[in-house]
Amino acid sequence: MDDNPHTQSGSYTYRDCPAVTELHATRTAASMAGFFLPHLRPGMRVLDCGCGPGSITVGLAEHVAPGAVIGIDLDPTHIALAQRRAAAAGRANVRFARADIYTLPFPDATFDAVFCQSLLSHLREPAQALREIRRILQPAGLLGAREVDTEGMLIAPFAPILLQVRDLWEQVVRHHGGNTRIGKQLSTLVRQAGFPHLAVSASYECFGASGLPGQATPFQMVKHWQMILEQSLRLGWISQDTRAQIEAAWQEWRRHPDAFLAVPRWEVVGWSRDGASREEAKR
Repeated sequence: MDDNPHTQSGSYTYRDCPAVTELHATRTAASMAGFFLPHLRPGMRVLDCGCGPGSITVGLAEHVAPGAVIGIDLDPTHIALAQRRAAAAGRANVRFARADIYTLPFPDATFDAVFCQSLLSHLREPAQALREIRRILQPAGLLGAREVDTEGMLIAPFAPILLQVRDLWEQVVRHHGGNTRIGKQLSTLVRQAGFPHLAVSASYECFGASGLPGQATPFQMVKHWQMILEQSLRLGWISQDTRAQIEAAWQEWRRHPDAFLAVPRWEVVGWSRDGASREEAKR
C-alpha cells in the first residue's frame, strides 16, 4: 500500500500527513516492484492493495497493458491523487477505488496477480488480509508483497542520536497496531495464507544526496521523521527538548554532501501450486 489510512481495530500512522504522501509519490513500479515485474504478462488483471497516490499502480498498468489494473486505498485524498496521476499519464487501463483490505469488494478468483507495498506493516491482522487477497486471486494467481524491516537500517554519516528516531518510528507504528519489523515474518505469513511456492529476496529503499533519478532525498526523509517526532511528543514519549535535539541532528545529517539512508525491504512472490508449475515451465 502506499499505505492504508485505517486498519482493523487501529488507525493508519501517516493519516493526514501530506509530507509522507509526497514521499510515497516518489515511488515507482521500477523502484518498488522490480522483484515482481518479471512475473507480470500483458493482458493480466492486477490489483494494487493500498495504492496511495498511485505512482506504483500506474507503472504496473504499463507492464500489463492491455490488461487492467485496479488500485485500492481507504483514503479518498489518495484516490483523487491517483486518478489525476493516471489521467496525466494517459493510462486508460487503470482505475482506483476505495476499499477495505479485510473485505475486498470483488468476487472470488477475480485477479491474476496482486501487489502490496508497505501494507502489512500497518495492519493488526496481516494474516487475515493475506487470506482475503488469496480469495480474490485466480487458482494459479500470484502475489507480490514488499515490507519493511527497520532493524537493518543504514545511515551515513552516522551518529547514535539518529537511531532514536528509528526506535520512535517502530514505537509509533506499533501504537497504531502495526509492526515495522514484519519483513522477517513475510514469507511465513504468505505461505500460511495459501501460497506454498515462494521466491524471497530483499532490497533497500534509499534516500541519497546524490540525487539519482527515482531516489527520494534526505530532506524528504527528514520530513517523515518530523511527523514521527510530532506524534511521539503528543503521546508523551519524548520532551520538547529531546525532540529539538533529535531534529537538529537529522537536519545536520541531511545537509551533509554524503548523506545517505537505506531502509531494508523484504520481498516475496507467492504462487499457488498450479501457478508455480506454470511459472517454472516458462523458464
